[in-house]
Formats: sequence, structure tokens, C-alpha cells
Amino acid sequence: MELRCNLIAYDTKTLVGANGRSPRRQRFQNFINSAYHPNSNRPIALLSYDIPKRPELDIYQVEFPDGEVLKFRYRVVQLNRLNWRDFLRQPNPIAAALMSKMQIAQIDRLKVKAECLRLLVTLRLDPAKTALISGFVDAYLRLNAVEESRFEAELEQFDLLE
Repeated sequence: MELRCNLIAYDTKTLVGANGRSPRRQRFQNFINSAYHPNSNRPIALLSYDIPKRPELDIYQVEFPDGEVLKFRYRVVQLNRLNWRDFLRQPNPIAAALMSKMQIAQIDRLKVKAECLRLLVTLRLDPAKTALISGFVDAYLRLNAVEESRFEAELEQFDLLE
């Protein structure tokens, strides 16, 4: 996942030629239009905390009594508001990793961890990437001793089936 942000400052006097039109102004306008196109690279805030579950704001503002200084908008991906089942069939290593921080019922914790690892196996990534993503899943989806023993038993069943 790539996060890009372009900040631009132009002197408006240099954008407009004598006739009111300028190639530089047109390039600037094209840039502004592309920044608001749905397929453009926009900044994303990936929120991975467990609580609160209320929707977070998609704007950051700095204001002074005499006016607004900064207004920055971004897309919010709030993992604790997403259901892990919606990403179960996504052939994407990022989805496999982030499922461990999504909405998970207590009874589904074993299943989520097993499905994350199953998805990693089906993606056939190189060992370093697989270790990185499985480490992320282990760190963010910690199982207690009882869950861990059940998880080991479930992993043994996976080996018998494959």
C-alpha cells in the first residue's frame, strides 16, 4: 500500500497570461482535477485500534480566530468497523494481514487466524513476505492458551486435508 501526498503552492499571478489563458494554468487545473478523480492516489488513514468504534473524521483542520490555515481531507479505513468475512476471499496479502484487526466475534478468533494463514498459503508468496504477514497476524490476533491448543489442532486438520 502506497501513501502519497502532493502539496503544491503557486503564485496565482504567474498562472494567468495576458490573454487570461496559460498552458501553466491548464496544467495546474489538470493537476487539481486529477487530485479529485475517484481513481487518484489520495491520502489514506489506516486506523487499527480496537476502540472506539464510532466513525472517525476524514478531515484535519487548523484554524485561528482570523481564519482557516489548513484543511486536509483523506480517506479513512477504520479496521474495527470492517467485517473480516468481507475480505475472506480476497487474493491479497494485505487483506490477509489486516483481517486480524477487523471486527471479530470472540468465537471466530480461531477461524480468523486459520483463514489468514490459509490465505497466505494459497497466495504462494516468497518466505520473507509470508513470515512478515504471519508475524503481523500473530502479533495482532493473540490467542490465549485454550485457543492456542484448539488452533494447533485445527492446523493439523489442514495438513491432513491438503
